[in-house]
Amino acid sequence: MDFRPKGVDPQIINGSRVRAISKIVDGEGEAVALQVVLVNGSSLFCNVWSDWSLIIEHRSDSSIPDYFWPPEEYSSKSLLSDIPADGLEVVSAVASTDEVDTVMRIDINFSGHVISARSFGGEIVIAANLSC
Repeated sequence: MDFRPKGVDPQIINGSRVRAISKIVDGEGEAVALQVVLVNGSSLFCNVWSDWSLIIEHRSDSSIPDYFWPPEEYSSKSLLSDIPADGLEVVSAVASTDEVDTVMRIDINFSGHVISARSFGGEIVIAANLSC
């Protein structure tokens, strides 16, 4: 049985409004995922899977997925605290692939901010330019 989440094209959130941008961290404070919560309550969740690819998953809620076990070992840490009440608009969300067409990176451009997540050596690397 394959528990790998179904990946999506991140462009599905282009034009959407975002109410929260967070990294999910483990009990040691290490980043394990990027979460972008939309104003409608759904979220784009990005994490590195066991094959070192970047999974981009659209979830109907904003909870941390249950494949992060045990749940008490994971928490959400905000990357941007001054998001307006009506949210930030997603100008573009683009995935990049490697030479065999495996998703390895996502770049999300908000009005005035850029967040990137990529797989590097089997770990997620999150970079944020919050003052474009």
